Amino acid sequence: MNKREYILMHFGSIYNVPEHVIEDLKKENPTKIEWPEKGEEFFEKKKPFELNAVEIEWLGHTIPLPFCDGGDVISMKGSKVALNFDWVTSSFMLLSGWQEHAQKSVGSRLSTKDTYQYRYKCIRKPLVNYYFDILKTALEKAWDIKIELKRTNTAVFLSHSFQHVNSGWKNNLKSELGTYNFGNIFYMMFRRIFGKDIWRTLDYILELEEEYEAKSTFFLMARKGKGYADYDITKEPYHSWIKDIQGRGFESALLSSNGCHNSAHKLGSDIKRYKYKVYANRFQSCRYKSVQSARALEKNKVLYDNSLAMYDEVGFRNAYCHPFIGWNFKEDRPNKFVSIPLNILDTAMMKRKYLSVVPKDVVNVFNFLANQSAMFNGIISMNWSNENFSEFANNEWRKVYERVLKSVIENRYNFKTGYQIYSDSIENGLKI
Repeated sequence: MNKREYILMHFGSIYNVPEHVIEDLKKENPTKIEWPEKGEEFFEKKKPFELNAVEIEWLGHTIPLPFCDGGDVISMKGSKVALNFDWVTSSFMLLSGWQEHAQKSVGSRLSTKDTYQYRYKCIRKPLVNYYFDILKTALEKAWDIKIELKRTNTAVFLSHSFQHVNSGWKNNLKSELGTYNFGNIFYMMFRRIFGKDIWRTLDYILELEEEYEAKSTFFLMARKGKGYADYDITKEPYHSWIKDIQGRGFESALLSSNGCHNSAHKLGSDIKRYKYKVYANRFQSCRYKSVQSARALEKNKVLYDNSLAMYDEVGFRNAYCHPFIGWNFKEDRPNKFVSIPLNILDTAMMKRKYLSVVPKDVVNVFNFLANQSAMFNGIISMNWSNENFSEFANNEWRKVYERVLKSVIENRYNFKTGYQIYSDSIENGLKI
């Protein structure tokens, strides 16, 4: 599969495009549409991000068009409809993960400043979906047809990372001592003694989401120790959590420990300790390397991964609001697993050194990103850690989560687990 076929697979997985139109686009010289092809020249450059883009208005928003010849975005050139930018290279650069792979200085955690989108202040816009919409519009004009989206509504993917469930009393002790709130101190210690630490919020989350008829995915860690989890998933009551989650119609998944993103063997070891069938993975702290992490996931036959987020920003890391398949740069082919974007991390919003979003503004952040996705009937995904459902210290963040649930219902979006989203994407034409 070449780069154009790869991009067309994704285009065809979200739009109902007639097969003869797709086949025509695969030709070296399509019969009814043309565009400038600049990929070969671009991918040979040593400093690829020194490219300039033309900023245009599309669907009421300003977006950058790279590899652009200027002029009207869509025009007639003889008997053909002409696009003024290379939609294949523009989409591949962002969607495949190439921009991360090409920058050797980027570590396992991607900062917003390491992205092309940062330069044009558009990390919160799914640029590839805009590019696909431009292509769709051009095809409708060229073939005199109407092309509709396959997905009929926006899906919301809620998830929760569980790394520390026995450390809440210790973490909040200092703040409570500072306010001389001895009642809270004794209460926290009492709960800890009886195995009910204030960060053991699984039951609360399940009951809250059942109240709103929401379903989410719980990422549990299989390795205990310093830098890992503070619980042992192989022992009770923790191992029963998996059964309880799945028995109530939610999804359990693996929060693989630090180092798994670089090692297929270590990831496999975590999966064995989990003891249940593992369909989904998220690497600890959303670490991800384009070659090593993809190899680890493929070797262990993981169906979908949910690691592709930014630790210091919210938005669309791969500029796409649907599930996608990344690119295997070592073997020059698509990966053999699906990536579901992770758009919102509670930690990115909370920390002062990152976004420092105050709780009352969280719903506005969610709504902006959800609205961007809703234009393309895409997905919006969010992680809310178990610590942020505690009634101490982070109490406001627990309330904010409930307001997000209410916003989802008001906007008539659909709650879906990661596995449901994965299954839909395969049904709609993603091929692994």
